[in-house]
Amino acid sequence: MLKQKIITAISFLAIWFASTHIAAGQQLTVKFHNKTGYDIDSLIVGTTSIGYLVKDSETDFLKFPGFNFDSGHPYETLKGIVQGKPLVQLNWSWSATANYTNTKEGTYTFDLVLVKGQDGTRYLNLQEHR
Repeated sequence: MLKQKIITAISFLAIWFASTHIAAGQQLTVKFHNKTGYDIDSLIVGTTSIGYLVKDSETDFLKFPGFNFDSGHPYETLKGIVQGKPLVQLNWSWSATANYTNTKEGTYTFDLVLVKGQDGTRYLNLQEHR
């Protein structure tokens, strides 16, 4: 009886250990640093609502189902309100063929910055963390 309980307990622990480590290997987490110089209200990255992000602050590592890149650069949908004005991402492409990928694993850290388009309009943009 005791031997059966020990075998059952070991089997349960082995299954639990394997499933948590396999799931952890398939996880995508991303951290954002607000380098815009302003508070960002109602921030949304992709389909993930981040909410209010104080200037010069950072999020914790957040789980994402996937994250878009173009030629290795972050290329995710961005929305937020800065100084009472709604802003979105700057649409660009590093290559004429639009080399998009959607990553589902890894750990990334990005800076949220403001950039100006050719017409002077301000946009949100993601850059590698510096």
